[in-house]
Amino acid sequence: MKLGAAEAGLADKIKVYSADVSTADIQEIREPGSSWVATSATNPVVVGEVSLRALALLIAGQDPGKVIEVKPVIITREALEKNDIKTVQDLDKKLPGFGVSDLATASWLTAPVEKTQ
Repeated sequence: MKLGAAEAGLADKIKVYSADVSTADIQEIREPGSSWVATSATNPVVVGEVSLRALALLIAGQDPGKVIEVKPVIITREALEKNDIKTVQDLDKKLPGFGVSDLATASWLTAPVEKTQ
């Protein structure tokens, strides 16, 4: 969509919103004059951690819940620039909520820890 808007000369008239994120996406969102303003995404590492904790709870005979939904985070151009985020690894370290989830936890499981710089 972003490329199509640029090729049509409409990048300044169209705002692009998406789902999912990659380092290449972050670079395109941050380009000067980009029509891409925001995306939403979940951190696949966090989804994996939540899944493993849910499995551990099930093995221990505890119910982690029928549905476990890792909420996506809204990632805006403004947040990327303000926090000098250039890669998905930067997102994990610098954008609150992207690098951690408290879903499927128990006192006997290691608590999730927010990653910082």
